[in-house]
Parts: sequence; C-alpha cells; structure tokens
Amino acid sequence: MELADGSLQTVVTDASWQGAFGPVRSADLLMGCTTDLRRGPADWQPVVTGLRAVPGASAAALAGFVLEPATVDPVRISEERPAAGVTEPTPGVYVIDFGQNLVGWVRLKLRGIAGQKVVIRHGEMLNPNGTVYTSNLRGAAATDEYWLKGQGEEILEPQFTFHGFRYAQVTGLGAAPAPADAVAIVAGSALRRTGDFSCSNPLLNQLYQ
Repeated sequence: MELADGSLQTVVTDASWQGAFGPVRSADLLMGCTTDLRRGPADWQPVVTGLRAVPGASAAALAGFVLEPATVDPVRISEERPAAGVTEPTPGVYVIDFGQNLVGWVRLKLRGIAGQKVVIRHGEMLNPNGTVYTSNLRGAAATDEYWLKGQGEEILEPQFTFHGFRYAQVTGLGAAPAPADAVAIVAGSALRRTGDFSCSNPLLNQLYQ
C-alpha cells in the first residue's frame, strides 16, 4: 500500500496469521456448495475478546504459481426471480418452480432446528412423477447442502457455485416452503448490452428471455 506520505507498507500472509474453518465446508461449480450454518462469523469473535485461541495458519511455498489479474467481465446478479409455485410430488419432497430455465442459485428463507440438514437439488425438467430430473447432469451433482443453526429465521444461499435450472427440489424440511420464501438469483457475465430482440412469436420471445 502506498500511504499518503509516499511511504510503502506491505501486508503479507504468513504464519503469524490465524486460520479456522468457517461455514463453507466445500464448494464446486458443478457439484454445488456445502454449508454448515452452525459455524458462522461469530466463531471469530473469541479472537477479539481473547476467550479462545484460534490456531495459527501454516505457511507453504507455492513455487510456479503466478497471480495475474482477470481480463474477463465479472459475474454479477442481474435478476431476482420469485418462485412460481411449490409442489410435493412425494412425501417430504418439495419442488419449487421458477417458471423458466435460468443460471444462478436459490435463496431460501426458513426456520428449523440446530443440525437439521436441508438439501437442494437443481434441474431443468421433471420426471413423470413430478420430482426433479437429473439424469442429464451425468456426474454433476448440482446440489447445495446446509446444516441449520436453529436460531430463528435462516437464509440459505450458496457461495462459489452456480447452477442451470428451472426447478429446485428441497428435502429435509418439516413442511412445504412458502413460494414467497424462495427466490432464484440470476447471474451472468456483466457484458454491455448492445441489442435486443422481440417478434410476434411468444415462444421465440420466451426463448430469448
């Protein structure tokens, strides 16, 4: 950092830093994200108060790695799409319909007990019995998993992943989620819009949308 007086200050990551697991246990673009909401930012509070020691970070050499700035347009949220409806094709399995295919993830508000596991699977079509069709995903799980904290209303939203889907299949709940509590977060490359399309055919207009 170059300070106002012209001097330089260097801040580095080394063994003097502290490190511990946070709520995100795993994350992958194809597989999805696993989050334990029982391990939140509050876990770091004892570092400030001195009530509990947090283990130190370990330093490792990363020879051969070169950090370079990204030259692509960033991914940004472009729309928040409300749920069109919720069904229960089999007992305890709830399918949220967002009305059209999109790319992004699901934000779901709910209440539960500590340690309750909630699983959200994503798909573009439904099986004949109304559950989410995932055979076309092959090895991609496209699944987000959560363990609830159990303290009032909680918001489930993954990090470091996205999915292509119209339907989100939720298991692990005690009752059906309300459509108003489910939102699809639409994301994509923040490219500058240079044109638009519309015609007299509503199917083509929907395909463009």
